[in-house]
Amino acid sequence: MWDATPEITRAVTPKARGDVEYAAVRDGKTRDPNGHGIAFPFRDAADMEIMITGLVDANEGVANARAQVSQAQENKAGVRETLRNAMKRNIRYAENTVNYDDGQLQLIGWSGRRPSETPQSPGRALDLVSPDRGDGWIELTWEAPSEGGKVTAYRIMRRTLGEENWTLAAMSLEPEARVENQEPGKKFEFCVVAVNKAGDGPESNVVTAGL
Repeated sequence: MWDATPEITRAVTPKARGDVEYAAVRDGKTRDPNGHGIAFPFRDAADMEIMITGLVDANEGVANARAQVSQAQENKAGVRETLRNAMKRNIRYAENTVNYDDGQLQLIGWSGRRPSETPQSPGRALDLVSPDRGDGWIELTWEAPSEGGKVTAYRIMRRTLGEENWTLAAMSLEPEARVENQEPGKKFEFCVVAVNKAGDGPESNVVTAGL
């Protein structure tokens, strides 16, 4: 019987074509019903070479197409950035030409730059009270300031009754707090200060509380 293995192997090797192509060569051979050697190839080596070359060319075509798509996307991004910069220059020119006049800039669908606002510190926290207390803790509630800048946090200040200097007792993000670890048998004064990046607001009213 004719053994096609040497001829096919010379035409195509796994190292030269890769696993897929080698599988095509492998599957192009068969055995007789008793498993005695290679009976005949479904395709001869020349046909297999043509088909494998076609597959390689198709893979290269896909790779080239992907590279072209990637290049087109990069070109698009570059054109868009160029357009954006040109529009910015035109808008700045228009702003300078009319001295940021809103009425004239609206004719081209634009408006003048708004002056930056200076951040303001919060106003005074309102109506501080101590509605409840328990084992080592004192509850405090108050109202947010009605004026000033936006509050980012509240500083709860405490001092022993009769003393002058305040110390920090707690911080809170909401207009309420439970001050823990309070010494029994003592009376304390509390006040609240609203704070943000611009600074501190005025002290709230003072309340006296003890355990």
